[in-house]
Amino acid sequence: VVAVISVFLGVVGITLFAGILITISENQYPAEVINFSLRLFVTGTILGLAPVVGLRAAGSVTKERQQQTLLSLLTIPESRNRILFAKWLAPLMSVRWWLISLAIALVLAVFTAGVHPFGAIAACCYLVGFVPFANSLGLWLSLRCKSSLSAMLIFFAVMAILFIGPPIFGTLFRAAIT
Repeated sequence: VVAVISVFLGVVGITLFAGILITISENQYPAEVINFSLRLFVTGTILGLAPVVGLRAAGSVTKERQQQTLLSLLTIPESRNRILFAKWLAPLMSVRWWLISLAIALVLAVFTAGVHPFGAIAACCYLVGFVPFANSLGLWLSLRCKSSLSAMLIFFAVMAILFIGPPIFGTLFRAAIT
């Protein structure tokens, strides 16, 4: 995850830096380069956030079970619902700085006309709907699967189907209709 994030931020940084230098050397205003970089950052962060959150959640309870610390966790004088809510909230809290930076980039992108306001609404709907869904699915798989590897593999397969399936099936459906 750290390597993917580093490469992603490196590409955005290099694109932004090189684009601004080129446009300034051509005596132009670098607004389009900034907007492109903001769109790239917002899109990449939004698409990468749900799988990261879900994979962290998919390993939460199964790791406790494999390390044999689940029974000691259940002896805490809290209800199981509160413990489960804490397990659900932990992956979201681990990406809170990404969420804050995404909100700032999204506001800047809308303000500089790099992203259409309806695109910002769609991004917010994705964050409010799909990221908690991925988190809940990962936690549910963590509760149901015997090992963290199987929970993560099943989660990864479901995410791959959800990301790749609609474009493939849409293309096949359109081809079948015509």
